[in-house]
Amino acid sequence: MQRQTGTDWCSVTSEHVFRKRLAYRAAFFVVFFVVSCVASVPTEWPQVVLSRDGTPVSFEVHGAGEPTLVFVHGWCCDARYWRAQVPHFAKQHRVVTLDLAGHGHSGTTRSQYSMQAFGEDVRAVTEAVGADRVILVGHSMGGAVIAEAARLMPGRVAGLIGVDTLENIEYPMTPEEQAKMLAPLKEDFRSGIRAFAREMILPRMEPRLREWILSDMAAAPPAVALSALNCMLSQYITGETARVFDELRVPVVCVNCDMWPIDYEANRRHMFSFDALIVQGADHFLMMDRPGQFNRFLENAVDKILEHSAGKGNGVTAHRGNSAEYPENTIAAFQSALSLGPDWIELDIHKTADGQIVVIHDADTRRVGDRNLQVSQVTYEELKSVDVAHRFRMRRKLTLAECPPATVPLLSDVVRLVVAQSKVRVSIQPKADCVKEAIAIVKGLNAERWVGFNDGSLRKMKEVKRYAKSIPVFWDRPGNTDIDKDLKIAREEGFESLVLYHEGITKAKVEKIHEAGFEAGAWTVNDARTMEALLAMGVDRIYTDDPGRLLRLLKNK
Repeated sequence: MQRQTGTDWCSVTSEHVFRKRLAYRAAFFVVFFVVSCVASVPTEWPQVVLSRDGTPVSFEVHGAGEPTLVFVHGWCCDARYWRAQVPHFAKQHRVVTLDLAGHGHSGTTRSQYSMQAFGEDVRAVTEAVGADRVILVGHSMGGAVIAEAARLMPGRVAGLIGVDTLENIEYPMTPEEQAKMLAPLKEDFRSGIRAFAREMILPRMEPRLREWILSDMAAAPPAVALSALNCMLSQYITGETARVFDELRVPVVCVNCDMWPIDYEANRRHMFSFDALIVQGADHFLMMDRPGQFNRFLENAVDKILEHSAGKGNGVTAHRGNSAEYPENTIAAFQSALSLGPDWIELDIHKTADGQIVVIHDADTRRVGDRNLQVSQVTYEELKSVDVAHRFRMRRKLTLAECPPATVPLLSDVVRLVVAQSKVRVSIQPKADCVKEAIAIVKGLNAERWVGFNDGSLRKMKEVKRYAKSIPVFWDRPGNTDIDKDLKIAREEGFESLVLYHEGITKAKVEKIHEAGFEAGAWTVNDARTMEALLAMGVDRIYTDDPGRLLRLLKNK
């Protein structure tokens, strides 16, 4: 397949330059006369902003339209590597390109060029542009950089698009492998980097483009290049590359070539959501070598981010699992709810005498079980002796075959169910003082992005944010609550949502919650008429014992 034409990356011959100069001189007076007779058009000059450490960062802005697309180049590259994307995407978006510190036209005064510092460069540019809603696009090393930038700008970044990057954020890099990669560059930087880059370029690439890339990367400042590469590889050794994504709650889509395999499972263990679009037969510089095809794939990636951001799922929260059809807070209820496909399942937790975090609503088993035990007064082994499906079975007049006995599950068991299916998330309501222990379990399972917390206790919800800032809080409030006071507290504490008792919800309250930038929820609703009324008011999430009913209603609408 031939390289798509349309962008000339390389210098022209001297003969071409001579002929062009003659033509330019002949046309100069005509052009000068015409230009002097029309209104001047503003020129989009490059701009400079200071990063957090005072390093000047050069950037350019083109076009208009939200969300803003911020393009971040890779290692030893610069903003020019996006020149085939700028005019295409500037037709519908504000497009921002920048040179990271130590690259292109930006400053070179840093002693260390870390991914975190590069993230600060991106944040400085984004804030200078005044963009409130951005999609960050990062090539190669830029994938790690945009993750750092997103961590610095919570609420502003709609999603991340990696370009031939992030194949496996759990890659088990060793110090020996790192040293082996750096050695040729330390010995002879120019020849070392040419050999390094050549392995990422397919032989069929147009020769002038290949030589331009190799020569341009070889012209990078060796000290900057070695520092940046060393810092990026070190993050794989320490696991920081993956940990960054544990803190992010934005979708990630990659547009990659097919030269290296992608470990979807590894990425999804840490990313809020992950997908990849593969350009067959392309190489590492696909945005330059195949600009037309790449731009179509990138458009698709942008659409996926926007769909995820706009849709925000179906808003259904399965209260204590599918508790309309199965015994509440049991594995059977949670498995059924997961199969239906709500946005969230919700559960309640207590702590046993031996410190186990278990899933049950009440402080004792009287309401659900065949015998009564105080959860906090018995060990988990003792608690497991209670059949917590007993009362449900009796009310429904079911047989043991129709409703088998069930035990109180551990929180860790339910979280594992959620992580394994990688779609529905779980909201945890701490009925006892066990927030710290619950979050430790969640972190131990690398499940922060799959978990939220809800409760009416301000103290407990503040505790969630103290131990895990990235985990969302859905603050439960009574129907007659003081909305203005609650919104002020929610803003100060960094909560994500107010969930009101459904009988007190009005359209005006929902609008006020939305205007303040929060999600509006309702608890707990089981009849279709009330569900429809709340949806008409614009409520974002509804807690229900009957998730199937709400999902059918939404489908019919």
